[in-house]
Parts: sequence; structure tokens; C-alpha cells
Amino acid sequence: MTGPRAGGSPETPETPETPQAPEFRDIPEIRQNPASRQSRDIPGDRDIPERRDLRGDHDIPEDRDLRGDHDIPEDRDLLEAREDPAVPGVPGDPAADRRYLAEAVALARRCPVSTTAYAVGALIVTAGGQVLATGHSRESDPREHAEEAALAKITPADPRLATATIYTSLEPCTTRASRPRGCARLIIDAGLRRVVLAWREPDLFADCTGAESLRAAGVEVVELPELAAPARAANAHLFPG
Repeated sequence: MTGPRAGGSPETPETPETPQAPEFRDIPEIRQNPASRQSRDIPGDRDIPERRDLRGDHDIPEDRDLRGDHDIPEDRDLLEAREDPAVPGVPGDPAADRRYLAEAVALARRCPVSTTAYAVGALIVTAGGQVLATGHSRESDPREHAEEAALAKITPADPRLATATIYTSLEPCTTRASRPRGCARLIIDAGLRRVVLAWREPDLFADCTGAESLRAAGVEVVELPELAAPARAANAHLFPG
């Protein structure tokens, strides 16, 4: 047992030293790239695609915003068509057709901007309401069209194509310089028997007769002109003024 030393006063207990944090002299300062701090508009589908989606193809991209990289005000009718939870998911039902077409229109906002081609979105849905594939213009190739991109993601022999519906924001093309077949012919050759479109193709680049060609081949063509305005809005850069 420790006590006071002989002839002296009681010992004062020693205060333990506070441990010092190690010095990191050799660790270089980590500087954050300013670009990494910038806010970016990450598409939501279109989706893709987490939402795109969509883009998809995926399934219909949640709302990771198929609006993509374009700063285009969302049309109220388009929003209502996309977000109504009561809308059934079976093609052929007017409300369902409108909702799926609204998703295709929204996919068009993902397209890289081009001054020589339209921004288009497409969605292929089975008769039971399953989204088989989505696509948008220039998705993986500068010359790629939306319908072409969506069809490329499906095995040509898939039996569901015969009863599926393709939704496209723009009338499928009939002639194009970049490919031997237009999108109307691709749709016919794939065995699809139903097309729902929003906007007839203007004669800005070519004289398109896609709807007529499809109908002549026995394909049902449904037009929903109430969604033509938002489909055109994704291409506003082609129509200045």
C-alpha cells in the first residue's frame, strides 16, 4: 500500500497525459473536383433506366424523368396521362393507350439533340400490358430511330410481337437515307399488328406516309392527336420561332 513518504507531505497523484492524435504530414490534401459538386439533371424514363424507362426495356422507367436532358416544360395533359394510377395497363383500352403513348412521348426528351433528325420515343407493350422494350432516337447510334432501337431489343421470333402494340411519339418513317428500310417497314416485318402514334411527321426532312403504309399492310393505326403538342415540344429546336 502506498502512503506518504517519511517526513514529507502526501504525494500528489500524477495526471495521465492526454494522448495526441497522430500527425498525417504525408497525406496529400484531397481536393474535390468542382464539377462533381454541380447539380445535374439525371433522367429519371423514358426512362431506360431506373425510371428510364423505360427509356425500360427495360420496363417503364419510373419517374427518373423521361424528360431527360432537355429543359422542356412538362405538358399538363402528358403528366396526367402518365401518372393516373387508375389507368389499366392493357393496350386497346383508350386510357391505357393514352398512358403508354405518354411514356413514349416522354422518352423523346432523352434523345441527343440533332438538327437533322427528330427526337422520338417508342414503347412496345404486349397484349397483357407487359413492356417488352423501349427506345429513343440516337439511343446507341447517331442514325438510330426510336422504333428501330426498341425492336432491336426483342428477339425477332418472340411470339408476343404478333399481338403487341408499339407506341411512338412520331409517325413511323417510310423512307430514310441512313437505312435500307424505314420504321414502318421494320414494324410490318416484325409482325406487329397495332401502332399508336401521337404526331404525324411534318415534311421537314421527307414526305412520310407511314400511317398509310401500315394500314395498307393490315396494321391497325390509332392516332391520339391530343399528345401531338408535347411530342412536337421535344422537337422545338427544329421549328424556331
